[in-house]
Amino acid sequence: MHVSLVQQLNNMLACMEENNLTSADFISHILGSTDIHHQSVRDSLMTHAVRICAIMHREEHSHSHITLWATMIVCETLCAEITELSLEKHGLRFRATSMTAEQLESAFMHQLAKKMQEVAPNLWCLCFALLDSTICWWRAMGGNVNVGDKDMVICIDEEMDLGEFGGDDIGGMVDDEDDIDDAFEKC
Repeated sequence: MHVSLVQQLNNMLACMEENNLTSADFISHILGSTDIHHQSVRDSLMTHAVRICAIMHREEHSHSHITLWATMIVCETLCAEITELSLEKHGLRFRATSMTAEQLESAFMHQLAKKMQEVAPNLWCLCFALLDSTICWWRAMGGNVNVGDKDMVICIDEEMDLGEFGGDDIGGMVDDEDDIDDAFEKC
């Protein structure tokens, strides 16, 4: 006899309720478990983590909670990267009272870009995305740079007209969620 998906879910929910186990507790215990019998479920959760978060983000009742959580994670990550980037060992400290605009425009900006890519790849990705908010611009740029374990298309050595913040091509802005997701996968 083949059990339907609905019946399987009902069976699992009844078992969880009987054992006073919430979904969050279940996930937490599976991810923290070293039991070999839990490995396939742990692997499945890890493999599908982005999809699970995306599903919850699209859900009306959890959208605001997921957005707040994601924002907090991004803030923590970026603050840690900025703190690391500002350490003296990275050589980005300078005397603001004695540095000229020419010095800033020449070597320092290139050094900052290179260091940010190496030490703060998420901050680099965010800055890049904010300055380049249209999908057409993402696709038009050339040259690959590794950010973490991914390639990101950028142009460091070329000056470009940014127009107004985010670019001039208002018609090129995307509303399609899949296109936005594709753009941020480059980071």
